[in-house]
Amino acid sequence: MEVGSVDAQAAVHEQAAASRPAPEGESAEAARVAERLMAAAVGTLDILVIALGDRLGYYRLLAGREPLTAPSLAAASRTAPRYAREWLEQQAVTGLLEVLDPVKSLTHAATGCGQA
Repeated sequence: MEVGSVDAQAAVHEQAAASRPAPEGESAEAARVAERLMAAAVGTLDILVIALGDRLGYYRLLAGREPLTAPSLAAASRTAPRYAREWLEQQAVTGLLEVLDPVKSLTHAATGCGQA
């Protein structure tokens, strides 16, 4: 799965949101506020998960080496495999990491920032 930059993804999301009609009974202004709040919430979650990955050493382990699967990232960082898998999934969805082999998506082979 190839993903673009976070800025590009945000621009696509904003364009899609702008083209969506407001739900019945909701003003366009209310819909814009709701979209802004949702974007802020998602951004906050991204920052928290980035901080978690930094604290657990995931980024350092992924930088400058061969791709890692969730179990191998967990073993290298001495964290639970489930946590490593969930973190890798979130980073891939956000576009910070890229899945290199979709066939191995259950193990989430990953490598440094910009790739997973």
